[in-house]
Amino acid sequence: MRIGARPTRDHALVQIVDAALADATQRSGHWLACRPGCAQCCMGPFPINQLDAARLQNGLRNLEELAPERAARVRQRAHESVARLAAEFPGDPDTGLLNDLRALPMMSLVRRSIPKREPASFMRRVP
Repeated sequence: MRIGARPTRDHALVQIVDAALADATQRSGHWLACRPGCAQCCMGPFPINQLDAARLQNGLRNLEELAPERAARVRQRAHESVARLAAEFPGDPDTGLLNDLRALPMMSLVRRSIPKREPASFMRRVP
């Protein structure tokens, strides 16, 4: 699939996932830490697939039409994140392609696997 292309039933899938997440949010009550401004999980890197990339690309394109200044802030934050994470990224930060892990020396893999913060830091409750 080329980036930007979305399957015809993608909208239905997103609606199903949204409904499931809304239900989980309602059931979680005050135990759910996710809220505007929260940085427990949404601020760090996480894997996405080509369909996620297409949705993000389409969303940013729409945002640029509706609110160009907001889209510019999103792009700026993305560029800042890439700059901040580039040194630790196991591949090419410009393309997002990962290195062939079999070609890296073992010590390089060990150094990259050691977290720079305590392992459970993401579990702490945000005040």
